[in-house]
This record gives sequence, structure tokens and C-alpha cells, in this order.
Amino acid sequence: MHTLEPLAATPTPIADLDRLGDEIAELSAHLQAATARLLDLIRVFDAREGWAGSASLWTSSGRSTSCIRWLVTGGVDTPR
Repeated sequence: MHTLEPLAATPTPIADLDRLGDEIAELSAHLQAATARLLDLIRVFDAREGWAGSASLWTSSGRSTSCIRWLVTGGVDTPR
């Protein structure tokens, strides 16, 4: 990944702007791919009720309340 120089008061050459635009587009594609992978993993985790067997977010019945609660808290609630 490139580091950006401080913004200059002088106009930026077109080649620099093209490079910057290309980097933005590339990072955007990586974010979209990572988001799709994350959502797929969450779908599988929820379908398998991975949140229910977690050592976190215990209810009196010994199960987590929901996948969304597990996700929101990061699965770090203490047992009750």
C-alpha cells in the first residue's frame, strides 16, 4: 500500500491523480471482496448456530440469545 504525501497547494499532475484513482478503485474492490467473504462466513456461522455454543453470551438455559447479539458484542459477554 502506498503512503500519501501531504496535500500540496500546487495543482497535482494528471498522472498522480490517475495513480490515486487507480489505488482507490483497487482498495474498493478489496473491501467489496472482504465484505462478501465476511457475510458468507456470518451466514454459515448463523446457520450452524455457532453463536449458541459459544462460551460467551450465556442465558439461563446455557445458550446465547442470538447471532446478532454475538456479533454486536464480539462474543465477549461474561456468563450469567
